[in-house]
Amino acid sequence: MVDISTDRYRPPSPPVLADDPPQFARTDPGWRIVTGALAVMAGFVVLAACLGYTANDPSWNVAGPHLVANPLGTIGAIVADLCMQMLGYAAPVTAGVLMIAGVRRTLFLGAPSVRLWWMGAGSMVCLMLALAAAPRPESWPLASDMGGMIGDTVLWLLAWPFRALGLPGVEF
Repeated sequence: MVDISTDRYRPPSPPVLADDPPQFARTDPGWRIVTGALAVMAGFVVLAACLGYTANDPSWNVAGPHLVANPLGTIGAIVADLCMQMLGYAAPVTAGVLMIAGVRRTLFLGAPSVRLWWMGAGSMVCLMLALAAAPRPESWPLASDMGGMIGDTVLWLLAWPFRALGLPGVEF
């Protein structure tokens, strides 16, 4: 578009859509620092809890006279039990990825991208799927496979059409 008064090129402004997210969520430095620091802290808590996981720790689904052995105490035992039940061996990896993403966000490394967060989440689901398909070792204390309940569910859903056709090799 040419401005007639100055004869200089002025690029057209992009249209503002009603469903665009607020601009502060993408560009405000304070918002990036706060949310990045929260992601780092959440990742650290989950990683510390999962590394100290013991199947006998008292939690929401384990009761008994055992003392809590988790380094984060009772809350850590509950967090670790939930994460290991849901994510399996992918829980510490997921916590590490969350910490790395939080550091990147806090230190302004790279542009903010929701697409990268979705790619990370998809990668973790693929890891859980691979762990669910792997044979369960004798030392694994949980009823679900090593990919957790999410990995087991995704594997079951992917294998369902093959089971429906009666193909061999997809029994659970």
